[in-house]
Amino acid sequence: MSDYPKGRSRTDRVAEDALGERVQRIEGGRVVLREKRVADAEHDYAWRCDPDLARLDAAQPLRAPFATFLRRYEEDLQYPCREWHRLGIDTREGRHIGNCVYHNGGGNANEVELGIMIGDPQYRNKGYGADVITTIAGHIFEEPNTDRIYLHTLDWNVRAQKCFRKCGFVPCGEIVRGGHTFIIMELRRRWRRECRAGPVRSSGQEKA
Repeated sequence: MSDYPKGRSRTDRVAEDALGERVQRIEGGRVVLREKRVADAEHDYAWRCDPDLARLDAAQPLRAPFATFLRRYEEDLQYPCREWHRLGIDTREGRHIGNCVYHNGGGNANEVELGIMIGDPQYRNKGYGADVITTIAGHIFEEPNTDRIYLHTLDWNVRAQKCFRKCGFVPCGEIVRGGHTFIIMELRRRWRRECRAGPVRSSGQEKA
């Protein structure tokens, strides 16, 4: 994958935000991953209401009014779940184009599940998604106990599967949920050792 060697990810701590909280930044070649904020709500609401994006997640488009969505959004930001890491995806120029999330939802301390969504249609099929994947994977593997990253993609979403394959993921199984078949794909720690870019440098520690 050409994007990874050109853009090693690095985890940095930047200035405190308006709430006095420390903000995490993970820089890739073309994107910056950072903690979610209330200003993202308008974009996230529009993407949750988009039927095409909902279909890619085997979900129904959001029907709730924005005011209701915003209240819940603010509560989630104020009381985040420690096991879930939700990040906004920005371009280098600061445009919010999507989101990614990773968590240890399966209870296995050595495994992390990953999800990614490029919501802005202007930035799809242009290499941004691949840069997000390699950047966040390098960051996740900074945790020495993490041996495996896995994700789920619908069996008919060949475009996404090709992108994940280019980033080193390989199919390892299937699962059926709600009448939809998902392909399980995984990336093992040895991927990091095989990258020509070498180890990912970190200038900060993971936030609890």
